[in-house]
Amino acid sequence: MHYPDIGKPIKTLFRVKGKLIIDIPHNRLPGFPLEAFVKLYLEEGKQRTKITTLAQLKDKVEVSSPEAALDFVRLRTATQTWYLMQDFLRTQAWAEVIPSGMRESSGYFGECTLAIFAKLGLTKTTTQVVSGGFLVRRNIIHDSDKNPITDVFMIEEKVTPNGGYTILNARRISAKPIQRKFYWFFFPRFE
Repeated sequence: MHYPDIGKPIKTLFRVKGKLIIDIPHNRLPGFPLEAFVKLYLEEGKQRTKITTLAQLKDKVEVSSPEAALDFVRLRTATQTWYLMQDFLRTQAWAEVIPSGMRESSGYFGECTLAIFAKLGLTKTTTQVVSGGFLVRRNIIHDSDKNPITDVFMIEEKVTPNGGYTILNARRISAKPIQRKFYWFFFPRFE
């Protein structure tokens, strides 16, 4: 996914029937941080719909490959867009845990070193074709209002070619055994 300037279409690996745009709502003045003020919109001709859940995109997108399915689910968990999805409380946001490869890591928004990734017993994100769509397996941190976040989940998500979205399975992997060796995971807070 490529994240453009505010008000310009997002480039995605899945096909959108219209345009997905991150923009400031009409008649609103932005503040700082900007993320607390912008919203995600689907523009279809002259109609503009605010998108707050992946379910709203069903029949509005075409997902034709495992890579496009991963790009689709990352709308909900990517650093640039996690705050736009509101099918959960803002204090229960998700982020994908991805090894940064960096020697030291802050834990910011799911970032961790390859060593910590391995110590947690996490596996790399995978996507595959399954009957009726695509299966995405990945590691997620879930912001449960604890700071730092100590739980990681392995989730399986199914994406259909028309943008249908279902969480099939979520298994908790506790990060508590390595708390003393790691900075932990945390989310930015928009007050």
